[in-house]
Order: sequence, then C-alpha cells, then structure tokens
Amino acid sequence: MKAFLTVENAKIEISNSEHYIKKLKEYINLVENYETDTFEKLVIKTYALLGNVAKVADKVNSEGFRFNQSRKYTSNDITAIIQSKDTIDNLHEIVRDIQKRNKTKASRKWS
Repeated sequence: MKAFLTVENAKIEISNSEHYIKKLKEYINLVENYETDTFEKLVIKTYALLGNVAKVADKVNSEGFRFNQSRKYTSNDITAIIQSKDTIDNLHEIVRDIQKRNKTKASRKWS
C-alpha cells in the first residue's frame, strides 16, 4: 500500500483490484474448462498451467507425443505452436500474450 492514500484514491484502488480479481477468475474458469481435443489445444492449456515452454515440452514428451512421429518436442516447437498467427480461440490469444511477455522478461535478464 502507498504511504499516503486519500479516501478517493483508496476507492479507485479497490475498484481496480475488483476488476483485476474478476479477470483472474474468468481466466481460471477458462483454463479449467478448456477442451483439449487437439494437440495444439493440449499445448496451450499445459502452458497456461505450467507457464514454461520447456516444462510443456517435457510433459508432452513424457506422455508419448512426438514431432512428426519421430523426435521429441523441443521448447522451440512449443513456442512455435503458442506463437502461431492462426489463433485457435480466446485462451490461445491470452497464452500467446503471456508467453511473449515471459520471453521478453527473460531476455532482459540476460542483456
């Protein structure tokens, strides 16, 4: 909380927080009820749950999925699916934006 907060600013903070909580609840509901009837949708939901492309690649590989039925998936393969221009649905859009932000944050740490 800020050092000095007027009553009016406190009301604004509460309103903003309520809006943020509502958006978070909608996101949780979307992820929990997401149908994974394709491999791409499985990748999208798994990324929403794990938040890391390397972990997603490990998970789908451990479940027996293979790229072109030959090699294991890499983090680059997972990133390509998530960053695909052909948006599948609303969760795909959200996950793509989250992954972009995560990638940007990670690259800033190394610069």
